[in-house]
Amino acid sequence: MCDHFPTSTFLGYIDKVKEGEDIHKLKDIADTSFDFILILSQNHFDKIYDDHKHHISLNKLYKIDIKDNRYHFLARNEILRYKFQVIPQQISMLLLKFLTRLNYILNLSGRKVVFVAKGFVGANTKMLFLYHATVDNQTILLTDNVQQLKSLKNVGLKVFPLF
Repeated sequence: MCDHFPTSTFLGYIDKVKEGEDIHKLKDIADTSFDFILILSQNHFDKIYDDHKHHISLNKLYKIDIKDNRYHFLARNEILRYKFQVIPQQISMLLLKFLTRLNYILNLSGRKVVFVAKGFVGANTKMLFLYHATVDNQTILLTDNVQQLKSLKNVGLKVFPLF
């Protein structure tokens, strides 16, 4: 971060629930003088961004994206481009959700358990997948995280690209 913002001063965190030193509420931060808000959240970025964009100038909101163990700071234009790029993935996820519900409604029995991990394979998903994979050979993991896909595939697990 120091490479991108060498003379920066850290003012604190913004949180809806937590309280403490250097933790601010969003409604209070609008009156504070600052240059940027950096958002680092793989799972909740869209929700955080949507909450903040109504109170803070979009030019001050940056998404921190971690790729290949490097931090990338996405400004307003890159965030908009990213949102358009994920539309096909969102449509695919909605289709997958629809097919899952249809399978349940029609009471179709299947033998396979499929885990879907978008972005990264979290600890809970990984543990459930590994448990099911040891109990039943029909368990599959779909992920778009290339690094985790390769490492899990190298140990003989059934892992396939999500898209």
